[in-house]
Amino acid sequence: MPPVIETRGLEKRYGDVHAVRGLDLTVEAGECFGLLGPNGAGKTTTIEILEGLLEPSAGDVQLLGKRWKDDGDALRERIGVALQETRLPDKLSVREILTLFRSFYSRGPTVEQLIDQFSLREKEKAWIVKLSGGQRQRVGLACALAGDPDVLFLDEPTTGLDPQSRRSIWEIVLELRARHKTVLLTTHYMEEAQRLCDRIAIVDAGKIIALGTPHVLIAELPADQRATGTLEDVFVALTGRHLRDDA
Repeated sequence: MPPVIETRGLEKRYGDVHAVRGLDLTVEAGECFGLLGPNGAGKTTTIEILEGLLEPSAGDVQLLGKRWKDDGDALRERIGVALQETRLPDKLSVREILTLFRSFYSRGPTVEQLIDQFSLREKEKAWIVKLSGGQRQRVGLACALAGDPDVLFLDEPTTGLDPQSRRSIWEIVLELRARHKTVLLTTHYMEEAQRLCDRIAIVDAGKIIALGTPHVLIAELPADQRATGTLEDVFVALTGRHLRDDA
């Protein structure tokens, strides 16, 4: 099968700032693929290009064998996007929000199925403003899956959540993997990436500096670290120990 996501020589510039520098990326059907990197590495810019929100300065992007400039409407029907913090109208209920998002797509689960899948039955009449952070994230993810997408983009989906809420999001992603859906995930939680992702690309300064399965990346640590090494050890070794400014 052809790759679900493919970029060649992808670049994005903002004046003198070179956010993405010749990035080549391939994501296969059914993969949960992790895109990791420190702040300012170019992750968000890359994902926004893949989602059709930004145009690249150079290079080629294909998603499901199509290009945004030629097949934008068809691609919007086939992708789902869940942001780190999905901004939803405060005074709509969970049911109203899900009914609205489900109306955008020609296919997908029913509103009832979404409510049950994301354990929102007790909150279906509650306003969004009354929900906890974990409940809002579940609603945002339900909205992203309202069209039964072939590709799901998750941008730091568990940031700021308590352990129970984080695990509930993990279970949803693992269930998507079991259904052979393609997921592209960004996260700053290395344990999360190691648990969920089939393959991982570590990005820094707009370039991929490491690519492989979590097991392979850990196996490339120095010999004295491999037995107890984690993906976090790999990340710090490759990107450095100094703090980065948010960007």
